[in-house]
Amino acid sequence: MADRATRFARRFALSVLAAGLALVLTACGGSPETSPVFHGSRLGAPWDVPTTALTDADGKDWSFAEATSPLTLVFFGYTECPDICPQEMADITSALVRLTPEQRKQVEVVFVTTDPARDDPAALTRYLGAFDASYTGLTGKPEALAELTAAFHVYTEKGQAAMKGGTGYLVAHDDHTFAVTPDHQVTALWNRDRTSAQLAEDISALLEETS
Repeated sequence: MADRATRFARRFALSVLAAGLALVLTACGGSPETSPVFHGSRLGAPWDVPTTALTDADGKDWSFAEATSPLTLVFFGYTECPDICPQEMADITSALVRLTPEQRKQVEVVFVTTDPARDDPAALTRYLGAFDASYTGLTGKPEALAELTAAFHVYTEKGQAAMKGGTGYLVAHDDHTFAVTPDHQVTALWNRDRTSAQLAEDISALLEETS
């Protein structure tokens, strides 16, 4: 799976470089206008995130009490996912490249597994390393993960075998990316209809609001 994630990361590398070049060209021509439109969905009543005990990719205890960055992006997925997860992680990575260095320092990315049976800390490390080694990968006991997915209103369900007669299987899961504040609340979310550029605009807007 690590090889597949690595190949995927390489495929979007050119688009990331192009985005960086576009930012340089824009800077040369003057300050770009910020869009007043928020491309995701803001929550009128934020969701509280429990500080459930989880395990990070280093095998250490971790909870959302550790997420103290101005903005934490959270995605639920699994390393054997053939399409949605690598695409979403690539989009998040591309969006972060579009931020200024100072903005990037204020954003943490957390990937919570929906497949704890296969996604041990080593698997999470290999997978996320293909995108950005600074990302936090989380697994945990089934009851802890169930508490967390319920708080984020995320569904997960183990599906049928991916190939007839094979040992692999798919996991159905929510495909939203969530924004979490330092006080452990979900305040916004994005579906896969938005582009990485739009996600970057929204991240910038959220960071401005918290500054």
